[in-house]
Amino acid sequence: MNARWVSSSVRHRLVAGIAVIGVAALILPACESLGLSKSPGSPEGPTASAVRHPTLDDIPVPTGFRLVDDHSVSRIDGHFRVVRFEFIGDMERASLNRFYKEYMAAGGWTLRQERFDRGIYDMRFDSDTEECLIRLRPENRRTVIVVDLGPLPRGSAEREAQPALPRP
Repeated sequence: MNARWVSSSVRHRLVAGIAVIGVAALILPACESLGLSKSPGSPEGPTASAVRHPTLDDIPVPTGFRLVDDHSVSRIDGHFRVVRFEFIGDMERASLNRFYKEYMAAGGWTLRQERFDRGIYDMRFDSDTEECLIRLRPENRRTVIVVDLGPLPRGSAEREAQPALPRP
């Protein structure tokens, strides 16, 4: 009778152990898909997919962000662009910071300056002819992306010679 009790106890432990392993096997993949299993400093996967805005063309906008019309303005004259667009969406700012570093570099932009100040990310990128400032800030549990784009400032020695204005 004592041997039967021991074997029953071993069986219960074995069944309990298998149940714990089964539950862990179900929970761990869910944690990984939500990004909960990543330790700090671990390599991150792709941050988001990008969509192309017709005015910005070579500057990515993360999928799911929409243009805020009342806070956006642009002027395009030939190859000359001056743009200040605001987008709003639900991606966290740290992920957006990685998104812009990855996509802007792939598009030929060079990160010249990066700053983090009280929850706001600022990045300045240059191309051969333009400068792009990207600001990521929180707003009502959402994230706002502000894209400021314009020509690179050129020194007086680099400016093209302009014809003199006629005098009246």
